[in-house]
Amino acid sequence: MLPYLVVFSFSLLFLQFSRHIKSRRVQTIIILIALTFPAILAGWRDFSIGTDTKTYISYWHIACHNWEWQNYWQSPSNAALEELYLAFSFLISKVTHSDQYFLFFTQLLILLPIVFASRKLRVNIVWVVFIYLAIFFNFSLNVTRQVIAVSFCLFSLSTLLQSKYRESVVWIAVAYGFHHSAILFAAFVILYYWLNNYPFGRKKKVVFLVSIGIVLFFTIFSSIGMHLIEESFGNEYASYGEGNKFGTKFPIALFGLSLFNSFVYYMMTKRKKQTGALYLFNYLVYLCPAICFSGLLSRFAVRIVYYPLFMIILIFPYLIKNYNASPKIKSIIIIAYTVYFILTTTPYKTCF
Repeated sequence: MLPYLVVFSFSLLFLQFSRHIKSRRVQTIIILIALTFPAILAGWRDFSIGTDTKTYISYWHIACHNWEWQNYWQSPSNAALEELYLAFSFLISKVTHSDQYFLFFTQLLILLPIVFASRKLRVNIVWVVFIYLAIFFNFSLNVTRQVIAVSFCLFSLSTLLQSKYRESVVWIAVAYGFHHSAILFAAFVILYYWLNNYPFGRKKKVVFLVSIGIVLFFTIFSSIGMHLIEESFGNEYASYGEGNKFGTKFPIALFGLSLFNSFVYYMMTKRKKQTGALYLFNYLVYLCPAICFSGLLSRFAVRIVYYPLFMIILIFPYLIKNYNASPKIKSIIIIAYTVYFILTTTPYKTCF
């Protein structure tokens, strides 16, 4: 546990220091230095940390062959991987063949869209990175391609909040290029904008009814859910709905985290005038507990919840900046997320 806490502390201290620097260029350099700490931690980890890590390393070894791009692209071994992830692996292989450096650059690729999103909205970067490290860093060591996609979806959210819709579509497309499940984030956004066109769609009662519908979808109508997963993502993602093969598991930790986020979000916004941003946040925050029931369909399907849940990285700092959250709320978030990290983290082991 100590390596995580020491590294995260140094990273957050550098980020806090960067906020007092007036020069944009110097500030950027300090932020990049701060990001290298968790990236090195991710790169030096033993391959047993993250159940999918060995799988990604095996694909990485394919990229390290002396390929021409066309032959690498058409390799049968790469058939199940998304185009941008293949391109990323190929480019890194031209710089280094080290497994540790590959994991290092992968973590940087996850962190950079998060930081760019925070700077785009001018929210407190320390809060943004703290929330990521506390509740999502562990995920990034496992479902790596999907977390890359979710990170770009987060950047897409930052453009949505600035009403830059075309740019938002572009970044969702980039996310899709790293993991096809990113289409789920687009589905959440489309659902929101469709319902937001009608006065009733902006009411929290509608969000509650949609949540009930999602719970029913993943419980009573699970066979329909499995069919839609296969139709939407193709045979390579059929495993997301194969409960008989992979087993089902209700994600108690994610469910508890989602309920906590919903409670804190409610406390921060209950007396605030509803705006376009808050209408969108309502759907992203309050639907998370319901989506956790996808774990009853299969333990892979529960990864759906990462897309709306990840957005809390921006949502809470956005609310803290624009709605003056009380010191009590801030303390509750810090304590709760720190406890969550401690309870859900695998002891750190280096590859050396």
